Amino acid sequence: MLQIRDLKYSVADRDLLNGVNWTINPGRRSALIGPNGTGKTTLIRILAGELHYQAGTIQKPKEYQIGYLPQEEVALDQGSILEIVMQGRKDLVDIEYKIYQLRQQLQADPENEQILHKLGDLEHCFESLDGYRMESDAKAILSGLGFQQADFFRPLSEFSGGWRMRAYLARLLLQQPDLLLLDEPTNHLDLPSLEWLEQYLI
Repeated sequence: MLQIRDLKYSVADRDLLNGVNWTINPGRRSALIGPNGTGKTTLIRILAGELHYQAGTIQKPKEYQIGYLPQEEVALDQGSILEIVMQGRKDLVDIEYKIYQLRQQLQADPENEQILHKLGDLEHCFESLDGYRMESDAKAILSGLGFQQADFFRPLSEFSGGWRMRAYLARLLLQQPDLLLLDEPTNHLDLPSLEWLEQYLI
């Protein structure tokens, strides 16, 4: 749960937000609706940690994760589309790499009990976090957002800004944050991918 109390944000002498109170409970889906310039994006950017507010409090659990899809294009690391999306679960990617390293070490020293024990612990952790489903989940999300299978291993740099934003959205969906903030996500989606996203969020 995230709680906002008496939040205030000003630019020069103009209050964009003043006395904002809002509680976002787990599992809730909310929409910020209003004319341009009323502070919707400002509030989202404050929640995402991009802007600092002048007064009030934002309370959330210590390990609370927030994912944010902005309106403008996001700078991403280079790599294939699939690699970029799976970086949304960097915890699993790191464990997978450690498993790979230990298996390489075992080839040189197959009877090493210490390595075998570490490998067993990491493989159990990876499985408990659904690590073995990570790639198939990423591919399913990419397909839902309009990517073809042939696109998965193409470099991100080959795609337009709109498609790169779709890849970033796929990364956020794979991450499964506690709070997902989407600022005008329909800007980058066609009708089939928009319908898929609506069903996914439901």
